[in-house]
Amino acid sequence: MAPPLGSYATGICRSGPSPPRQRRFFATSGSPVHPRFPPTLHHGDPLSLGAMHCLMVRMEKPVEYTGVWSSTDTPVGGLPMGDDGDGSSGAAAPEMGQRRRGGVHGLGGRRKRTGRNTLDKLEEGYLRALASTLSDYGLDRWIFEYFQGSILPHYTSALESFVQGAHDGAFRGEVWHMEAFVGAVARFNKNDQPKSGNREGVSCWVASHGNIACTCMGSTKYEAGLDPKAVTVPHSRCSHASAFLRAVTTLADASGEPPRSLLMYFGERFQEPGVRPAVSVGRAKTLAGGKTNYLDEIEVYDTGNLPVAIVVSGTGLRRVPARIKCARDATRCCYFDLSRSTSCSHVLQTRALRQSDATRRPKRVPARARPPEQGQRRISAFNCKRRILVDVKVFDHARRKQPYTIPAPTQCCKCGAARGAAESKPAPEGTMLSHMGFVTMILDGYKCTCCMVWVCADGREEGIVILSPATEATASLVRHFCQDVSLEGDPFTKVFRSWWVLAKGRSAAGVMRSVSASRSRRTILRLMSTGLALMGKNPPDWPFNCGDCCDGERFRVVTVDGIWVGYLKRLVANYDKAYSEGCAPDKELLQVASLITSEWVRRFLRLCLNHPKEAVAVTDDQRKTACVALSILCLVAVSPSFVSSTRVCTAPVSVRVRAMLSELWHLPTCSVSLAKGHLAATTKVITAAVAAQRPVADTSAELQLQASLPNRNGPMGIPPAGAVHVSAAAVPFSAAGDLGAGVGQVPPAVVPQVPFGAGVVPVFSTNSIDGWLSSTRALPDNMAQGLLSLVVAIVVDPAVSPFKPQHVAPLRRLAAILRLSSAAADIVSLKSAATADPEAVVPPGVNSSVVVLLREVTMLLVFLTSGPVARGVADSLDDVCATVEAYHAGRMPEIGSAAAVQGTWSGVGKTPAEMRAFFVSVFPHATDDPMLTGMFFPGRFQCRASAFATQKKPDTGTCTKNYQTARKSFTPGVFIICSACSHSRVLGFVILDQREGPPALLNAIITRFPVLPEYIVYDFGCGAVRSALSKLPRVLAASTVTSDQVHFVHHDCSVAFDPRSLGTLTKANTVAHEQRNWAIKLLARVLRASGQGDYTRVLAYHMFVHNVRAHARSAAVAALPDVYDFGRFYFSREACLCGCGHVEAVPFGEELAVSSSEDEEDVPVIGSSSSSSDEGGSE
Repeated sequence: MAPPLGSYATGICRSGPSPPRQRRFFATSGSPVHPRFPPTLHHGDPLSLGAMHCLMVRMEKPVEYTGVWSSTDTPVGGLPMGDDGDGSSGAAAPEMGQRRRGGVHGLGGRRKRTGRNTLDKLEEGYLRALASTLSDYGLDRWIFEYFQGSILPHYTSALESFVQGAHDGAFRGEVWHMEAFVGAVARFNKNDQPKSGNREGVSCWVASHGNIACTCMGSTKYEAGLDPKAVTVPHSRCSHASAFLRAVTTLADASGEPPRSLLMYFGERFQEPGVRPAVSVGRAKTLAGGKTNYLDEIEVYDTGNLPVAIVVSGTGLRRVPARIKCARDATRCCYFDLSRSTSCSHVLQTRALRQSDATRRPKRVPARARPPEQGQRRISAFNCKRRILVDVKVFDHARRKQPYTIPAPTQCCKCGAARGAAESKPAPEGTMLSHMGFVTMILDGYKCTCCMVWVCADGREEGIVILSPATEATASLVRHFCQDVSLEGDPFTKVFRSWWVLAKGRSAAGVMRSVSASRSRRTILRLMSTGLALMGKNPPDWPFNCGDCCDGERFRVVTVDGIWVGYLKRLVANYDKAYSEGCAPDKELLQVASLITSEWVRRFLRLCLNHPKEAVAVTDDQRKTACVALSILCLVAVSPSFVSSTRVCTAPVSVRVRAMLSELWHLPTCSVSLAKGHLAATTKVITAAVAAQRPVADTSAELQLQASLPNRNGPMGIPPAGAVHVSAAAVPFSAAGDLGAGVGQVPPAVVPQVPFGAGVVPVFSTNSIDGWLSSTRALPDNMAQGLLSLVVAIVVDPAVSPFKPQHVAPLRRLAAILRLSSAAADIVSLKSAATADPEAVVPPGVNSSVVVLLREVTMLLVFLTSGPVARGVADSLDDVCATVEAYHAGRMPEIGSAAAVQGTWSGVGKTPAEMRAFFVSVFPHATDDPMLTGMFFPGRFQCRASAFATQKKPDTGTCTKNYQTARKSFTPGVFIICSACSHSRVLGFVILDQREGPPALLNAIITRFPVLPEYIVYDFGCGAVRSALSKLPRVLAASTVTSDQVHFVHHDCSVAFDPRSLGTLTKANTVAHEQRNWAIKLLARVLRASGQGDYTRVLAYHMFVHNVRAHARSAAVAALPDVYDFGRFYFSREACLCGCGHVEAVPFGEELAVSSSEDEEDVPVIGSSSSSSDEGGSE
């Protein structure tokens, strides 16, 4: 009710047959008055037509409301949640039992002039800040240090009263005490900013000279007035400093000391860093990315919305707490005025701060809070018959204009005591939502005689979702909202609007009574969030498993990928908990994982062999590695002094690699581009040395190399047919495990040309034959490229990636077969056995272990078709075996090393339950709640500690991935792990803190899978292998990491990372994650508008329902139509949780009947072969 202009006088308020709640005043001059109405008007009793009531008006100040009051034809009382439930409430504004947001619910808002008034109560806020400072520091400790035991008891009591009294009562300002100073931070609203120097916030503190300083003057004026030689410094001339001085004077009066003495003590004692511990300071330093120096401190304050922070920087006189405003679009400094307020050093240190970085204030528990046990039990994800009938029943009550009553349970949910003769105390009338609209609802309850709490129904057995005693909805309606938003990707606003318009239309048409206490969009959104939490809470394990892909406890193939759909970073409420153990990378593991130790040498070899025409860039610091690569390809291309001084150039492994490559490539031609790049880098170094007038001796090596390279700097051409190369038979081979000692040679085998079977090794689109020998160009196209790719893979890729310890013995037998004089016949027998039906019996005389190896690693079949390289390949296969053995050999477990971590968490000889028990013993407070850990893996509890910290940058070596550009204001997204079957299931997901990378994959695999999968398909598989090489040899011993068929065509990796090179993956769905990502991308608008909690709940419910659909499609004998109710299949595997006993004995009925041929062309069938993305798009 708006007050009239001018003053009030005593008058008469008339009420008659006018519209409800209409009030009229007849006023003249006088004092302000406020009319009080009799109880009949408060409760809305009807007045007889024509009746007039004359009411006397009291002298009382008017109470004004800013919220909107709706006209109502029924009495509306307060809602005492958890109270006695007698329905009595004398509040002028009805209590809703939940936080009121202005005019939400149509039942009133807060009063005018009851908002934040920091400026009017600034001195009171400073008093509270001083009291908080003494409380945190310890009042007794401060009294002992300051007074040295000479204080009178009277002053001790006065100080205790000061500290206690400052915290008593309500304070409606925004003032927070500092931890690094004796001071406070204040924030003003827009109305008070003109009176406070046009400052949104200030920091006021006691400086080192005992003066009170304030940041409202700005950095320029404050630093200009600093004088190191001054003995006394005046206080800042502003209202903030004056208010703080009055607060200090009040403290001085209580202590019996002069204010100047207190200020000098505070300035000397508390102005240096590290005097008082601050929890939020260390937390904020970590989140700032380590950009702060050792003198900088950051304090973050919890404001309930965007955080307020200060950066304490500088020393001595220049030690200043700069206030920072953390806005949604930009972070701004409120102190520094010499440059842009969004680019100073204080902003750079606080740009990563979020709302959760603040130390939370202890929340007060309301006296009438609902017991936490109510509304917390899981509900089914699909509708049963009872829940559909409940929605119809609610509609019937609405049509009959009767309130829907929810009966109270027969026993207490907290203590389990029976109700007995406890008197019924229902909650006041609330609102129930259903598909058809609104209905008045009464939540019955009683007060338990044992634990003295108010007991009401939980809602699960009744088929409803309870948000509060004032707001409920049928589970059917909540599930409808959840499915439209979480599965179909419709924005909640669209779903709410369509339902709201229909509900209001039915009320306007008289179908049901118009309920004035309707609910807002935000309240219904909270209802949907509650339903998501209850449906996704502790889901059953079977939807997240796959019997076709899992052999006992081990998955054969899993596919993983990340999707860039995140939520606003500013809405982060907490940080995910990670249980990790420090694992330092082992450089020795990197060196022994490949035939050639240097990564850049292998990269140069890859470029020369795969792209001989393309220019090779060599930097100054890469000249030595380029020279080593040149010596491996063409020994005469480098100076003899370098060859003699570099051991790797003449190592037996390098010699055998050179011999094997020379059987297929004309190496001098392939090395021309690298020689040109090396010569350019060498010339650049010589030119710089000459310009700097350095002695010639400093560049003698470069000059010698420059003179030896021109013979290789000629034009490339196709080598002649009779090009000379190093023979493989002339290269001595060392014994297994000893790469330095040579042994006697077996005469090379003469292997006839066997036609190559198409499809065994992947065929590449390139037709470049530059650098190939004439014998290589004569091979069939599908044979030549596959053979060359496999040879490159052996030379330049880690040998421990495709080959495991169990492959060593078969590889050595294969190498021995290639050296035999009867190799021609043996190769034919091996190939026919390896390419036959897997269930066929291996012919006698054929080594079965070699056949199994060839069936598993099908890319090795190409070696059985090329006779010229049989000898060189045999020697290189023995080198591969020695490399695998050296990599997986036992090492001394030092503290924090990879060997120590592997020995602790490998799980060898332990069952999954024993591994889980050991993990809990190491981390007793660990939790698997996805809301706290960011990892959702139903039925897969964490069994190992993670090996990669989230803050560290992944080490992927020379492999890089061009990630999609993501908006800085959103989180990276989610990382999903799927099974690789035709109807793939999502096994779990990880919410990413940083950009997608191999660490997220490896942490999820080692922590959630007690038995590691046999194959891991990841688009950045080469980077994952490189990250695991130095830390997780156990993963590479048990699992093979490859790329998928979609992304491999864009990779520079060798054929070892092609899924078609492995027999098992040729039958697997290696793009299952892409199909799932397509369905998640439909939720982009929903997920980006969600907070952290709703983001996790939407994804969990989405994965759950999609997995149930995938199980149904796999179990069906025919393709399911698009009208199939997946709830039937769910209830055939899972009992309904509402206690109705609903079970579907036959999940598939007449819906599976395939329609006629003329209908099949018009009606798309989900799961049919014509749909290429049935798992993603159709759902």
